[in-house]
Amino acid sequence: MTKIEQKALALAIEAREDDKMRLCPDSTLTFSNWEALCRAIEQHEAFKQEVGFALSNEWHNLHYGAKRNLDRFRIPLPKPDPLVETLKNMDAVMERLEAFRAALEALEIEIREKSND
Repeated sequence: MTKIEQKALALAIEAREDDKMRLCPDSTLTFSNWEALCRAIEQHEAFKQEVGFALSNEWHNLHYGAKRNLDRFRIPLPKPDPLVETLKNMDAVMERLEAFRAALEALEIEIREKSND
């Protein structure tokens, strides 16, 4: 048995012994084979991400020829989610707001709405 076949068998056995298998959409595959296939693809994608990120992090150190040869393996780093960034900034704003409120209270200053009567 080749190394790839041994790894495939190990994945299938591991998947068969796991209680948390995914539902298989195709009746021609067994659940353990489907789970092993899903896990193999997940591992492959994770490895691609790892290589892509490592390559992106070292991109500035590479010679032009190496960049040209390795460019197809490069995965762009994910752009930060603008909503997450906004919420991170909101924490800082809220901290300043609380400090401002505490300073006003210490000075016994109250801010309230004007009444229209």
